[in-house]
Amino acid sequence: MQPGKTHWVDNAKLFAAERMARAYVSGVALCEEAGRPLTGLQQIELMKAALLEFEGIEEALNARFQVERLLNQLGANGNGAG
Repeated sequence: MQPGKTHWVDNAKLFAAERMARAYVSGVALCEEAGRPLTGLQQIELMKAALLEFEGIEEALNARFQVERLLNQLGANGNGAG
């Protein structure tokens, strides 16, 4: 694992998890405010959908990190376009 990679990926995963949790809470609250509160089963299904969206985020973040690292190496070697 590259130095700094773990910290960067962990922070990104934490940020994404916080956003997902806020979206879940907001979704439940909006339904309640509209007079259509979700049942326990509906809340579980909403959370499952959010978790399925979250699945694979580590792989996506790792891929992005690798691309960023390669671009930085190209720039450091003077091989970049800019």
